[in-house]
Amino acid sequence: MAAFGREARAGPPGGVGRDGGGRRAGGGAAGAWSTTSVSPTPSRRPDSPAGPPRWLLVMLAAGLSLLVAVVALLVLQAAGVQAISSLGFVAVVVVAAVVGGWVTRRLAPRLPDVRRPPRA
Repeated sequence: MAAFGREARAGPPGGVGRDGGGRRAGGGAAGAWSTTSVSPTPSRRPDSPAGPPRWLLVMLAAGLSLLVAVVALLVLQAAGVQAISSLGFVAVVVVAAVVGGWVTRRLAPRLPDVRRPPRA
């Protein structure tokens, strides 16, 4: 017959390896162990990543998105569109943002690294 409730969680009969409260016998710190290697010195920050800083890439993506949106609206105007709805404007802005981000991701590896002074 299966045990339910407190009996199911009690563990092996007699509480082998555990004290009466369900904790390991011998205290918490005495049997502490780690699965990772422990370094005696604190870890240092990794070197700065190669390439341009992230804020520069974000600004490039924003500028390219704005440029694509302006060109799209000028093309719509040249095509004879008198007015667009708010949903159409949102669609133009979303498409421009996607295109600007895509172009930035293609350009980012080709941009030169930014030289930074060493941290003190």
